[in-house]
Amino acid sequence: MRQTVEQFLALVIILSCLASTGCAAGSSSPQTKTSDKSVVIIGSSAVRKLLDESIPPPLLVDVRIDKSAFDAGHIPQAVHIPLHLLKDNDPRLVSATAIIVYSGDPNDRLSTAATKKLLRYKFLVFEFRGGLAEWNRTRNPKPEPEPAPSPKS
Repeated sequence: MRQTVEQFLALVIILSCLASTGCAAGSSSPQTKTSDKSVVIIGSSAVRKLLDESIPPPLLVDVRIDKSAFDAGHIPQAVHIPLHLLKDNDPRLVSATAIIVYSGDPNDRLSTAATKKLLRYKFLVFEFRGGLAEWNRTRNPKPEPEPAPSPKS
């Protein structure tokens, strides 16, 4: 149930933001403070749903600093744009209808910093805070064990 609500909310946010004029990509002052409350955090199920069902799909951005970490493993379809290289005029970002940023794991706050930076540039952006670690953990969920047969009375 929680996953369904999370997926629904992510889609509603995307659709409502695309319908308004305030979510168009464009330059804004990078010095403007962006509150943690303005960051929309989504989980792996919402990321999968957005990637599978959105047309066009959102741009998935790995913001880890080290290119060798990206080369060693990343979410399929992701592009590597380190946090310090995120620019409001990057053609990959400008052409995206929505952006999902992630880093290595939930304790790595690069994705939060990247999300806030992109919000200041007026992009429609979501943070996948679980990052690559959560993606890999939930990639092949283990099936629930079948219940043991009840004893016949």
